[in-house]
Amino acid sequence: MKPVLMLLVGGLTMVVSGQTAVPWNCNLCPVGACVNDQRCPVVNNPLGPTFLPHPTNCNQFYKCSHGQACEYSCPAGLHWSQALQRCEWPNVACCDPSIECRPGCPEVCPAPPTTTTPVPTTTTTTTTTTTTLAPVTVTTTPAPIPTTPCSPCVECITDARCPLTDNPMEPTLLPHENDCTRFYKCAFGQRCLMQCQPGEHFSVALQRCEWPQYACCDPMIPCQQLPTPGDPCSPMPCPVLDCRPDNGCPLGDDPLNPLLLAVPGNCGAFYKCRDGDACLIACPPGQHFSRTLQRCERPEVACCDSTVACCVACAASRRHELNHLFGIKSYL
Repeated sequence: MKPVLMLLVGGLTMVVSGQTAVPWNCNLCPVGACVNDQRCPVVNNPLGPTFLPHPTNCNQFYKCSHGQACEYSCPAGLHWSQALQRCEWPNVACCDPSIECRPGCPEVCPAPPTTTTPVPTTTTTTTTTTTTLAPVTVTTTPAPIPTTPCSPCVECITDARCPLTDNPMEPTLLPHENDCTRFYKCAFGQRCLMQCQPGEHFSVALQRCEWPQYACCDPMIPCQQLPTPGDPCSPMPCPVLDCRPDNGCPLGDDPLNPLLLAVPGNCGAFYKCRDGDACLIACPPGQHFSRTLQRCERPEVACCDSTVACCVACAASRRHELNHLFGIKSYL
């Protein structure tokens, strides 16, 4: 007997076998959230997105996506730093002119200070001898090449939880006491304060920065399990409807990375290849199959139905998220 899938549609929350799974949602395409901006490249840089400052609000910034500037907000109490390309404390971000700018230690080694040396001269007359100071001569000594580079602007303090001989390729990471966007990286017995990329939280379980719903740090954000690469319906199991031989399916398909095919005229289902058979599988209610992402997604992300407005920014963000989730560490 096949398992029965029960779904309660309320705020798009789904219940499967007694477990609640909150589907991925994209907030990039509400009206006014993304606007065309000539400063944003049409093709996103795979090595790093383009960020732009907000013209009037230090707590907000823009992230470029396919030629559009999409508005984001920093965590409460933080300001956007265009120089550091991340959210920071207001005195470090140096965005608000009413707040004293104290960015911390410099990015480069400072040159030695300029020295001024008064040169004494003696003037002799027939009656008296006086000593006066000639005009000040300024001499500038060229800065020597430093033999030791400046320490990076990272706050480090001794912590018993940090090993003295930590592996630099697999360092010990510790959570911050009260800030999900920060964490500590151990180095030679010390813990050093680090910052996640904008929009991410540190995950103790995964030992890396993740999207908030997967980091499970903020109790106000529902915690979700990481998607399974081989399951396009994850976090729900895919119900198999029908299987039949198909020339488009290879006989020796990889079960961990199966070939998925779109169903002509039916966005709510797809074919999953299995040993030469094409098995018809239905997407969860309210979702469409995305040929590009090889997953069931929200209709505006799947971009299958021509009558539904396609959110290009959401689809690109989802692709980035799926690539990011499966084992890529991400922190600054």
